[in-house]
Amino acid sequence: MQRIADAVRVRDGAGALVGVGEEEILAVMADQGLGRLPGAYREFLALMGRRAGRLLAGTDAFHPAIFGLKKSAPELSEGTAFEGIPPGALVFAMHQGYQVYWMEDVSADDPKVFFYQEGDDGIAREWESFTEFLNAEFGDGGALVSLVEAAVTGFVTMEMADGIAREYPEVVGSVVGWIRDAAAAGNWRRVERLANLAAPLAPPGLGAELCGILEADPVGLGVEDELGFDEARMPE
Repeated sequence: MQRIADAVRVRDGAGALVGVGEEEILAVMADQGLGRLPGAYREFLALMGRRAGRLLAGTDAFHPAIFGLKKSAPELSEGTAFEGIPPGALVFAMHQGYQVYWMEDVSADDPKVFFYQEGDDGIAREWESFTEFLNAEFGDGGALVSLVEAAVTGFVTMEMADGIAREYPEVVGSVVGWIRDAAAAGNWRRVERLANLAAPLAPPGLGAELCGILEADPVGLGVEDELGFDEARMPE
């Protein structure tokens, strides 16, 4: 959760996050009629329960708009075959009055998230955890890749690359996929930064992925010149 908070600060500014205190957290729990809140959601409230920059903008997911959501949610499924949200669930967000999000297993630290849209006969979408849901809502590939990209400044030395990999251990196993996704989206600035980070780390598949990007030149704009990464550093 801290990574998501850090990514919001990097993207939206230092003042983008405003959390709530323990008293407000207990008030949310009472409003939901629950004896506990999942750990990930409690941390979310403490870090950004009142405001989170562009994350979930336009959605009633923050204090005090979250009060009363659980009581009003059943109205969305009236006259449908949907069985409804279980009484022990945590209803944590509603968008524009016709989409609702909730967690059922409040005993879990980071439970699955469910999404329902007014008039539907069943659940429209699920996420494996609250953290996964927030990463999806953050967009742009998720909070982690945004933090890693922001950490890449100037020429990437082995020391810098190792430091980033120590701070974000997922980098070595994920960076090739991030480069692929960024290239598919035409985000050449991200491709350049991640490629220069990956070169000294030499993750499996990096050379083939970068060669494929350079050979395809998908937009016909001279991708090799556009990227600006050091081809000499590419692994075989």
